[in-house]
Amino acid sequence: RHRLAILQEKARLMAVLKDQNQVGKADVVALKECSMVTAPYAEGRTILGCIGVMGPLRMDYSRAVPIVESAARYLGEWLEGQ
Repeated sequence: RHRLAILQEKARLMAVLKDQNQVGKADVVALKECSMVTAPYAEGRTILGCIGVMGPLRMDYSRAVPIVESAARYLGEWLEGQ
């Protein structure tokens, strides 16, 4: 429930995501009772959005960070090929 409540707080969520400016580079944000690993994806030089995972503060960051970075890069490459 707490994680869903965070997603519904648009202003708070946007504040976390707006500082994402390095394409394919993950950022870890610790919130109250959970954390997010996010990375922006782009088409060319234009950032279109962020992809990420949300989980407990004790999530396996050594595993989550490379997966999110890889997914962001892949999504950007796929968009460029369209």
